[in-house]
Amino acid sequence: MVYGQFTNTGGVGATYQQIPYVFNAAHTDISHNLPAGINSQSFSSREPFSQDISDYRLHWEFNYSDLPWDMTLTYLGGYDETIFNHQEDLDNLAANFAATFVQRERPHTQNQEIRLASSQDDALTWQTGIYYFNEASSVNSVYNVQSGTALAPGLSFQYPLVNSDSYAAFGQVGYKVTDDIKLSAGVRETYDDKSRDGYEYVLPPLVGLTGSTPLQSILQSGTAHFSKFTWHVGVGLDPDGQHVSLR
Repeated sequence: MVYGQFTNTGGVGATYQQIPYVFNAAHTDISHNLPAGINSQSFSSREPFSQDISDYRLHWEFNYSDLPWDMTLTYLGGYDETIFNHQEDLDNLAANFAATFVQRERPHTQNQEIRLASSQDDALTWQTGIYYFNEASSVNSVYNVQSGTALAPGLSFQYPLVNSDSYAAFGQVGYKVTDDIKLSAGVRETYDDKSRDGYEYVLPPLVGLTGSTPLQSILQSGTAHFSKFTWHVGVGLDPDGQHVSLR
């Protein structure tokens, strides 16, 4: 079985309204009531909110059951690509200072799994397999601030590669004691590798200057490695067709 899917979502995305603080009459606390003249359902922003998400997906599953002892070999996999563009208004209304944050990301993911399983009709059942997942993304996000009469980049986050790999091996056995009672046990070993390459750039408009040559470049690269062993032991009860699991 192979199937593909494409989705696109546009519009303004998540929004918020900036409402100035109003103190109570005694000036001991801020008022928690909506100030007069504020419409919480419909409002405009100085800079527009916008969001556009496109997702391309291809998944597949193949089964081969012409094996000895009624075993089944299964291969599952998939590939996804998402294009994410988002802009939000970050104006400082008190200082009459316009600003936006523009977020652009493009993650690509793939996953592969190979699984070998025994016949499910036997009293003793088992399955074992290996799994792999990868996500490679690029990030290009900018904090724009007012520079003269226009907006210009003040902070730039340039991460050309944000990568994540996950590897796993697993196995599970089950034993049907009676038609209503089944025992199960399983283990899984997982290894994760994560890395990011890139810089944060501080640009002149952030401090009221002009120009596009970075004032400071801050390295944002790093790596991390994780591993985890997990297991489970369970009892499945199926009295009168109502399944109950104890783990």
